[in-house]
Amino acid sequence: MRTWIPNIHRTLVPLLTLFLLTSIGCGTTRALREAQSAFSDAATADMQLRTAPEETTAALLGVRNGGYRMTIGIIDGFNAIQRSQLSGNELWGNALMLKAMSHWRLAEYDAADKAANEAIGKYAKQLGPRDAAILSVLDGLIALDQAHAKLGVSTAGVFQCNYTDVNELVKMGLSTIENSRNGLSAGAPVQQYLLQSKLAGHKIRVDATECDDGGTLPSAQERTDRKNDYCALEATGVDRAVTRDWVSRLGIQNATCP
Repeated sequence: MRTWIPNIHRTLVPLLTLFLLTSIGCGTTRALREAQSAFSDAATADMQLRTAPEETTAALLGVRNGGYRMTIGIIDGFNAIQRSQLSGNELWGNALMLKAMSHWRLAEYDAADKAANEAIGKYAKQLGPRDAAILSVLDGLIALDQAHAKLGVSTAGVFQCNYTDVNELVKMGLSTIENSRNGLSAGAPVQQYLLQSKLAGHKIRVDATECDDGGTLPSAQERTDRKNDYCALEATGVDRAVTRDWVSRLGIQNATCP
């Protein structure tokens, strides 16, 4: 079965929307509110796509893609004076975050990376540690997206891929996510998302063992890392149904954690 990393990614979007809604105050321009609203609409459609019946998928994709595209268009439309005003109100970093996450969800990875780097490099103080951590992990999420794409199509349980190519992206993604995760408190709300993203990366690696180039079984260290990430997720108090699902998907033999 293919990994469900795209659905994992969707769980971040409403969380991100909450972060931004609470940070945008009454002095914000009307246009930025419109960008926030467009992003929120896109995020809602993104979530609904997880369980939507097939006949509604096309309409939801239109709302999703249109909302993210509108968000980008509004933010790109700010002139120098408006950008200065937003920056003065410590909101331009949040605007760049909206832009970066919209590009990411549209699989426009270079543009997402550029916006994220600008936000982190120039406006980190406007973001705060939590939002900066989300942007700093974006490269890792993109790497896992690309690894997932390289799996190709499964035919009779065999993926059309090169194990080494997939695994290099997985390693990059897992390392980037772990580095960002270490900068957050253990109880941060986004920890569960980041750990599940790592488990999705491990699932990609498991699927890649079925690459049509012969694949390679995960090493003992990779299996240990997978178990440790699973136990870290369990320690966050996530719903047991979630952990049981990961045990099944990852084929963890001994799911007992210290």
